[in-house]
Amino acid sequence: MNVISLIKQVRYLLDIDNKEILQLLQQQREILRHGHEGTAEILRRYIYDRRIGKQQRVELWLKLKKSDSSFVYTYSLALIDNSNIPSCGSVVRIRYLPKNLSTIIILGEEKADYYRTTPNRIS
Repeated sequence: MNVISLIKQVRYLLDIDNKEILQLLQQQREILRHGHEGTAEILRRYIYDRRIGKQQRVELWLKLKKSDSSFVYTYSLALIDNSNIPSCGSVVRIRYLPKNLSTIIILGEEKADYYRTTPNRIS
């Protein structure tokens, strides 16, 4: 009897995780349809062990630059391709929903800013 109840509990927990993944995939579709483009600097990241195909769940703390040039600090849980997980300090192009800034999709890394990469010169 204990084994059966344990299996039911494990099955219940796995269904909750699958529901969360399904919700993340539905959010991605919504962002692609109705999202605005912007940029974000990755302040902190945490990569979860579980993979979904070629994508992995990643928790990000971001400094998001909105389309009106204002900045917002936000937290996001996103699905990202394993080969394109950004590092801390990198600037990425994103799509986001204005009504919920914590739902984002990373489109790619932003090219390095000229002024950030060149050393200070004395004229």
